[in-house]
Parts: sequence; C-alpha cells; structure tokens
Amino acid sequence: MGNSAEGDDVSILFLGFMIFSNLIFAKQSPVPLQTIRTNEVTFYRAPSWLKKRRLNQVIHRVSRYFEWDVRRVPVQMYESPVEMQRVHHLKFPVMAVTIRNPLGIHLGQGVNNQNFDQVFGHELGHVILIQKYKRAIPAWLEEGLVNHAVHRGKVDYSFLKNELKTRPITWNHPAFAKSPEEARFLYQLSLALAELLDRRCDLPDLLQLSVGKKLEIYLKNTCEIDDLDVAVRKWIAQKSRNSG
Repeated sequence: MGNSAEGDDVSILFLGFMIFSNLIFAKQSPVPLQTIRTNEVTFYRAPSWLKKRRLNQVIHRVSRYFEWDVRRVPVQMYESPVEMQRVHHLKFPVMAVTIRNPLGIHLGQGVNNQNFDQVFGHELGHVILIQKYKRAIPAWLEEGLVNHAVHRGKVDYSFLKNELKTRPITWNHPAFAKSPEEARFLYQLSLALAELLDRRCDLPDLLQLSVGKKLEIYLKNTCEIDDLDVAVRKWIAQKSRNSG
C-alpha cells in the first residue's frame, strides 16, 4: 500500500505533532478571555461568542459518532500565528492542531464563530482516535476519517483523477507533504478513502472492529478490498464520472 506514516504522532488539520511542555496551556496570556470547563474539556482563552451549551453540543455529536466518552483534555485558542507556530513548528500555517503528548487541542486565529463547530469537532475526533484506538487507525486515514465523521469538506474527485495521471498514490499523512499542493492531494485522498470504506463496509462498524486491533487487517475480509491502491483508483474514476 505504499509508504505509511503509521507510528508517527501526527494529527493535522489542520495538523498536529509536537511534544511540548505541559505549561503551554497556562502561560500564553496574562489575561485569558474566559475558561469553560465541561466533563470532556477545559477550554482556556475561549472567545466571548462561545457558550458552554454550544461546546457540549459539538462534543456530544462527535462522541456519539465514535461511541466514546472523552477523557478531559485541555483546549486553547491563540491570538497570533507566532503563538501557533511555537506549538506546531510545521513548514506551513495551520488552522488548528491536536498534539498527542501532552494531549491537547490548539486553535489558531482562523477559527471563528462560523467555522468553530467543524474545526473543533475535527480536532476532537483526533483526540478520540488517540484515546480509544491508540495506534489501530493508520495515520494516512486519520484526516479523511475525522473529516467524514464531522461532515467537513467535500471530495473533489475530478481533482484527484487529474492528479493521479501524474502523481503516484502514497499512503502518507499530510504532515509529511513537501508542498501545499501535495498536502491537498493527501487530504483529498484520505477523505475519498473514508467514503469508499463507508460504502464498502460501514465505517462505524469497521471502527468498532478496530478497537485494540489494526484496522488494515479487516480491509480484505470485511470490506472485500484485496488491493487498496486499485480499489481507490476505481472508486475515484467512478465518482469523477458521476460528478462530471
């Protein structure tokens, strides 16, 4: 199935990998806007437009999809790109990151009243993948799986079809992309794969089977996928025709 990013602590949006100090949440601003506490998160420097009821609604929706009660994690918003850069140290700007160790969600300036539910829901999905599935979900599927779960983004099958004329399929996490163009391709490929798996074998059922075991072992018997590259190429070709 090509190169896999499995084993690396990467969770991007959106992106997130960096081992960072536990003090990162406590010392970003001398005057926090507000702190919201729920059973699942402690949200530092939350904006004034964010209310606890809304936060709980997003948490409930994502938790219900993955069938998991989130163990409390810190969440923090940042007031400048410089602050975010100190967190993720990636080569290109990101809107939000989930860091594995110490586990927490970090939201940048691009997160606002209009996109909060989807962006925060996406990052909370990464938290659940880490808490519930450990290493069972391959890194190259994470972004597509979480986006599919929170209904974020739409696969551009025409784009993928054109890209595959000259670009080989590489099963990598977008964090390892060498350019924004490659990152877009990997995100789209991951989301297309999530849609394929949902059609072939019902994604929530597949996830339940994967608790404590590697998801890949079920691709052949449960999803009837012998060759992932071939199956994805056929799926993209079919969907691009239907959308054309």
